[in-house]
Amino acid sequence: MIRAVLICGDVVGAPGGAGQVTKNELLALKEVFGANKVSWLELADVRPAVYAGVDIPYLWDYFALAQLHEPRFQYLEHAHIYSGCYTETVRYLRSRGMTVSYTCPAHARGPSLKERQLRGFGANLPHIDDDILWAQHKQGYLEADVVIVPSSHSEDFLRSEGVTNLARIPHGIESIPDQVAPFPEVFTVGYLGASGPDKGIPYLIDAWAALGWQDAQLIIAGEGSQQWGPYIQTRAGKGRFALPGYVPDVATFYNAITVYCQPSVSEGFGCEIIEAMSYGRPVIASTGAGASDAVLPDGWLVPPGDSDALAGAILDARDIFPEVLRDMGLCGREKAKDYLWKRIRKQYVQVFQQLHARA
Repeated sequence: MIRAVLICGDVVGAPGGAGQVTKNELLALKEVFGANKVSWLELADVRPAVYAGVDIPYLWDYFALAQLHEPRFQYLEHAHIYSGCYTETVRYLRSRGMTVSYTCPAHARGPSLKERQLRGFGANLPHIDDDILWAQHKQGYLEADVVIVPSSHSEDFLRSEGVTNLARIPHGIESIPDQVAPFPEVFTVGYLGASGPDKGIPYLIDAWAALGWQDAQLIIAGEGSQQWGPYIQTRAGKGRFALPGYVPDVATFYNAITVYCQPSVSEGFGCEIIEAMSYGRPVIASTGAGASDAVLPDGWLVPPGDSDALAGAILDARDIFPEVLRDMGLCGREKAKDYLWKRIRKQYVQVFQQLHARA
């Protein structure tokens, strides 16, 4: 008998933020409702292969809803949804007396759309960009019992949109490295992650080009990072850059840098910030990155979209390299222990138990 279900548009347990978050949400559901009484619908279930090339998020809602009518879900008590468009699914579940929780690592609409248009990505997220579709999408949050957000950045945005049924639970990391590697001899700033427009990478490139150091290095890593080569060339080749692309072993990346930088314009969390802290690397982050909640007092926060502020923070970091910077990194490493998934899962369990008790 299935008592709870996890619904998402990702692959549970896959590498990357969404896969790891849904993996741990599933483990928390199993702790509350029983390991054999929890099922899940993931990418292949809510977006059949025939629709793989069709970017219509509301199809997820349609296919999830169709499956929830199956007999195996007739005794369902609770549904947890990770991101995506599931408004009609929420309404159906609530109409049957079930409780619904909904994780929403929201990006702020305005800054996100502005940045995508500025960088030539266009309005390619209609359910977010179009006011009518956004209202439909947001209704799922409004009607859920609780919406779980990973950061104050996401919480502030959703509150500004009238969503008040919120609980904040940050994302986490699986483990802390046993040792902290020494800093590289060459002062090195690094970024690791996706290359989408919300990530603010052009502002980091501009900051580094303005500094113009030839005895230091900026590494922009992650799948697709090579695409920034032409943009870097427009900066007249100032500064030393490396674009290694996909990094199969993140430890190699973090151990090769002195300072980690997350210049996001708008981002729900950004687990790389916590990962960098766990490796003893101080962090420079914009306040547009959700995980910036964890940075102070052992790092630097700057306004999003401000290359001058980024350059200033990088300069400050180099001025205290290596001794003070090393001490800051060790303090950040201790804080990263609070973000271990085994601790974060307990917060999910508490939310699920409270909802279960109310049902």
